[in-house]
Order: sequence, then C-alpha cells, then structure tokens
Amino acid sequence: MQCDEALAMLIHLLRGYDNHGLQERFQHLGETVSRHVHKMLRCLRRFNYDKLKPTRSQDDPHPYLDRRPFYAPFKGKCIGALDGTHVIVRCRKNKDQKLFYGRKGYPTQNILVACDFDLTFVYASAGWEGSHHDNTIFKRVVYNPRFDFPQPEEGKFYLVDAGCPNKPGFLAPYKGYRYHQPEFRRGRRRIHDDNEFFNRAHSSLRSCIERTIGVFKSRFPVVYCMPWYSIRTQVQIILSAMAFHNFIRRDRDPKEDMFPVVERQADYIFHDLPDANPANLEDLEDTPDFGVGNEDNDPVMNDVRNNIKAELCKMRQRRGRQVE
Repeated sequence: MQCDEALAMLIHLLRGYDNHGLQERFQHLGETVSRHVHKMLRCLRRFNYDKLKPTRSQDDPHPYLDRRPFYAPFKGKCIGALDGTHVIVRCRKNKDQKLFYGRKGYPTQNILVACDFDLTFVYASAGWEGSHHDNTIFKRVVYNPRFDFPQPEEGKFYLVDAGCPNKPGFLAPYKGYRYHQPEFRRGRRRIHDDNEFFNRAHSSLRSCIERTIGVFKSRFPVVYCMPWYSIRTQVQIILSAMAFHNFIRRDRDPKEDMFPVVERQADYIFHDLPDANPANLEDLEDTPDFGVGNEDNDPVMNDVRNNIKAELCKMRQRRGRQVE
C-alpha cells in the first residue's frame, strides 16, 4: 500500500469513519486497515511534536489584541489561554472504565490544552483519566519539567479559569463573581462592580480557547465516535488530529472555511456535550486537589490582576464621559 493511501485512511478515520467504513471506502480487509492506521500514527509522532508547539515569540504582541480597545490592558502580557477538554474514550476493561468515568457521565479522557490567538494549539497533554479535575492535571503538567510545557516568560501569562491557580504565568478571574459570557447576556443584567467587569473582559479574551476547541471538534468527529483501539492509540489519534488542525490553520489558505466564522465572534461559546447530573457524581472528584485555595493566589499575580482591572475601569469611565 502506498503511503498516501495510508494517510488518506487516517484522515478519514479522523473525520469519523470506523473500521468498517474504511474497508468499504478503500476496499481493504479490516486487519490491513488497522495495521496501516497504526503504522501511520507511528510515522506522525515527529509531525505532532513539530506542530503542537508555539511558533510566535512571546515578545511579539499579537495583532488580535489590537482589534478591540477592550483588550488593551492585556496587550504585551497575555500570550494565550489554557483549559481542559474531554473526549470520548473506548475502554475494553472494567477497571479502565472506572478510571475514565468522570463528570460527563461516560468514560472520557481529559486533555489539557493551551492555545494562542491564532486559534492553534501550542501544547496538548492527552490521556488523563476523565475522573481527574482540571486543576489536578494543571499542577502535574505545568510544574513538572518532564511534560515540557511552554512556560511563560517573566511578565507574560496565559488566561485560565477559576479552577486553576492565580500564580505567576497564569491569570485567573475573580472567584465568586459572574464569569461566563452567557451569564452577562442573560436578561441583559448590568455589571455590578469592577471585579465583574474584569471577569467579563477576561472571559471574552479567553474565548480563543473555546473557539480553538470548537473548530477542532467540529472538524474531527472522531472525538465523538472513537474507534475501539487501545487507549494509547486513542491518545495518539487525538494528538494527530490536533496537529492536523494546526497544519490546516498555519499552512493552508487563510480563507479556509471554518476559522473566519469563529474569528468574527469575540464572545464565541462552544456548546460541547453537557455534564451528567452532579448529584450522581459526588464521589468522582479528586477532593484533595479539587478547587483552588488561598495558597494558590499569588500576591504578584493578584497585583497584576488588580492593575488590569484598574486600567479597564478607567477605559470604561472615559467611554461613559464620551457618551454623556
């Protein structure tokens, strides 16, 4: 079999074809299809490594932050966003099902991803059990050199949600205040105070991670219909899909269809599969690492957050005077 045909098989698999569908499409036996898919995944390991990393210098401000004055206080400091996302995993063993069974109500693998404002993944750590909380994975990956996370330079930071610590290199929102965009739009409720105003700006800018994940999952339906390969192979499939996502974004025609649609939506929300009933999942969380305590709020990053909030409030006051 030619290499290009094996690559075409893998791409069709990422587009949602199962083994039977690949047999019909390429007229090969199931064993032949499986063997060449595995072979192609091994060949793409270097490709995945080269594509799933930053390509822009952290000292180079992204033009996306120039398009809206709302983001001016973040310019020159924010280099992207970080979040976790769940993908269906197929488990043949009962013990694996228990490990990967999490808040979604079915077995999933939790993936820690970081993205930039080009809507490309700059890092991905896949294969974590769905029962793990995002904060647990965050601490294990970011603070362990073995995972080779692209650390922010001094004075730079990623945007993270309230489930992650507000520590150097990672800017979290104010806890206990509205944060997600639908909460601000629902009923057209007015912003109560400066902390909520900061959270709205933080959430709006951090929507880049929602848009990146949204395009990725829309393009590669394999995340919803994973084939019955080993868990290790399923992890490789996801990483290859993310690498292809970056290849399409960076090396294809910029007029490519999916990206411009979400680029124009600054407050884009990706409607992923909902969580299961939390009342039935009380014992699934890793309680020692669940949530963020006071020890995870660094005074330096608290000052950074407060300074950005002050700049946002000044801009808000200037706009108010202009309207008057």
